[in-house]
Amino acid sequence: LEEEAGFKGTVTSISKFFHFVAPDPKTKFEYHSFVGVVQEQFVPCPTEEAKWESCGYAWVDMRSLLEHAKAGMYKDVKLHSGFRRALLDPEVQQTLLRYVDGNEKNGDQLGLER
Repeated sequence: LEEEAGFKGTVTSISKFFHFVAPDPKTKFEYHSFVGVVQEQFVPCPTEEAKWESCGYAWVDMRSLLEHAKAGMYKDVKLHSGFRRALLDPEVQQTLLRYVDGNEKNGDQLGLER
């Protein structure tokens, strides 16, 4: 989180929720997406090397995000293609909901970072 979002606070929980591997093995491209719990919302400030990966951010209610994704409400919203793919994957949705269920009782903030 520090490199890509500039976050230097405490992460009380973090979990990988999506792993993408390019279909063409020659590209050797893959990435991992994580969801984490932090005590307070923050404004992301990525390092210079990581700025190309993001053009914006938002703090969102995870349940609403997933419900809207299932309903197709993000089809015209500019999202990272991998993040969109993850949001529409039923297995990923269940993983994220289980994660939310296990962490929301603490009143912590849930944020996504790719």
